[in-house]
This record gives sequence, structure tokens and C-alpha cells, in this order.
Amino acid sequence: MAQIKFKRGDTFTLSCTYKVDGVPTSVTSIDIDSQIRDNRGSLVQDLTVTKLVGTGQFTLVASATETADWPISVLRCDVQFSEGGSVRSTQTFDISVAEDITR
Repeated sequence: MAQIKFKRGDTFTLSCTYKVDGVPTSVTSIDIDSQIRDNRGSLVQDLTVTKLVGTGQFTLVASATETADWPISVLRCDVQFSEGGSVRSTQTFDISVAEDITR
């Protein structure tokens, strides 16, 4: 399982590419959702999804204000794609949240 290291209170940005059979595929007509949860399954953050129209690229974002209260722990996340009644999710990945030293 992949792990991302992150400092609480920073802007969380994750750039992604949606691929079908290894080829970047447009996400224009696909609904994309992503949430971060703690180890008990409690919601920590709904991530904002921004699509680059006509490409397979999209970004998941949480502002510095939103991440300021994230718990210092290992959180879990995935990305869910919905299109035409079909729902698919990525593998779950961990986000290791550390305390921000410079505030």
C-alpha cells in the first residue's frame, strides 16, 4: 500500500491521471469523489476534485485551513469514479500526517 507523508496545516494537493488500459482517458463525464478517514472509519475530510477538461488529469485538494485540524496519525484515502451506473475505486492509500514545526 502506498503512503504519502504530509504535514498538518499545509495545503494537501495530489495530482492524478485516470487511465484505461494504461492510456490517459478523459474524466469530463466521470464523477470523481475522494475522502480521507481515520483508522475508525470516521470522516476527516472530503477532498475537492478539480478536473482538467478533455484529459485524464485531475487534482485532489484540501486547503491549509482544512488540514489544520487533521489528526497526527496515519489516515486512509481512496478515489471513487462513477460513470453510467458503474462505480470503481482505487486501491486504498495511507497519508501519514505529522506535526508542522514552522507555524
